[in-house]
Amino acid sequence: MTRYITTSWDDGHPCDRRLADLLGKYNLKGTFYIPQQNPGHRVMNETEIAELGHSFEIGGHTLGHRNLRRLSASEAHAEINGSFQWLRSLLQKDPVSFCPPYGAYSKRSLAEIYAAGFRVVRTVELLSPVQKTGVLPTTIQMFDHPPLTLFKHLLKRGRIRNLRLWINSRFAADTCRLVDHYLEFIATHGGCLHLWGHSWEIEDHRYWARLEDIFSAISTLPGFTYVENGQLAKTS
Repeated sequence: MTRYITTSWDDGHPCDRRLADLLGKYNLKGTFYIPQQNPGHRVMNETEIAELGHSFEIGGHTLGHRNLRRLSASEAHAEINGSFQWLRSLLQKDPVSFCPPYGAYSKRSLAEIYAAGFRVVRTVELLSPVQKTGVLPTTIQMFDHPPLTLFKHLLKRGRIRNLRLWINSRFAADTCRLVDHYLEFIATHGGCLHLWGHSWEIEDHRYWARLEDIFSAISTLPGFTYVENGQLAKTS
C-alpha cells in the first residue's frame, strides 16, 4: 500500500518565494505551475523562476494564463507548446507537469498537452484521496470554501465515493480539519494527499500561519512518501 504527499502552487506570483522557503523549512516537495505572464497577477522574473527550479519542480501553466476552453485550436497549441518550449529553454530540461489555468481543458487541449511533451496534467478536482495516472486530482485547496460549495463540486463531478468520504468528515470545510480527515483515511487505505493553492491568495487572506501549521503536521510522517507532481507519473 502506497501513501503519498504532494503539494502544488499556481500562477508564479512573487510570494512563491516565501512559499518555497516554508516548504524547505519542513523538507516538503512542491510543484510550481508558472505562466510566462499573467494579466491578473504579477509573475516572478525568469531569473527567479530558474532559481526556484533548482529546488522544486516547475510545471507549465500556458504562456499567458489563458483559459484553454475559450481558445481556438491554433491559439491553444501556441499557449501549450510555447509553455513547454519556454520552460525547456529556461530550466535546461523538459518540464513534466502541466496545470490548465482555471482547471479548464477539453479532450482536444488534453491531447495537445501530451503532444507538447508534458506527461502529467493537474486538475482542480477537490477532495480526492485517489492517485490517478496522467490526470491528477487534488485533495485540499489552501482556501476556505463553504461546505455547500464543496458539496456542489463533488456532485457536479459525479464523485459519489469522494462525496461519502467527505460527508464522513461531518462536512468539514476548514483546511486543518480536512487535512486531518484525509490523512487518517490515506494512512489506513493508501492514496495521495495533494494540497494546492496560490501564494497570492495565501497572502491576501493571511493564511501563512495556518499553512505553516499544516506543513508541520504533514511533514516527516512515517509510512508516507513525499513527491513532486511529476514523480507521480513514475509511480502510477
